Amino acid sequence: MTGTMSDFILHPSFPTILSHGYFCLMNWLWVALGGAMGSCARFAMSLAWPFDGKGFPLATLSVNLFGCLLIGLLAPLLPQGWPRLLLISGVLGGFTTYSGFGLETQMLLQEGRNGAALAYLLTTVLGGMICTVAGWKTAQFMNLSAS
Repeated sequence: MTGTMSDFILHPSFPTILSHGYFCLMNWLWVALGGAMGSCARFAMSLAWPFDGKGFPLATLSVNLFGCLLIGLLAPLLPQGWPRLLLISGVLGGFTTYSGFGLETQMLLQEGRNGAALAYLLTTVLGGMICTVAGWKTAQFMNLSAS
């Protein structure tokens, strides 16, 4: 594509581009709003249960397991559209943290706490899968799926 950014924005099809599919500005705003809420909730958890490598990373473990339970419950329930973007991509995407899990596992290993690191790894991965399935099964049991 040639031309300047203003040529692109002033093009007659630009409003259509912004209002459909991946380029829909509202979709991005729903995800951003939810992400901000989820990140703030995770930050609050980290203040409540700080981790410095000495204790156990309860905040990250809790948000990841609870996030897995919620995504399992919400995924079959929410239809495509803004509620799914806000809650799943946004809130839960901002709330849960794989990178924090990786960092905290590394911190445990660096402190020579190999058993705690292994327990954290297994609890997060297996517990996350169990929580996701439990949430999904709960949604099915309650017959709340959006089919």
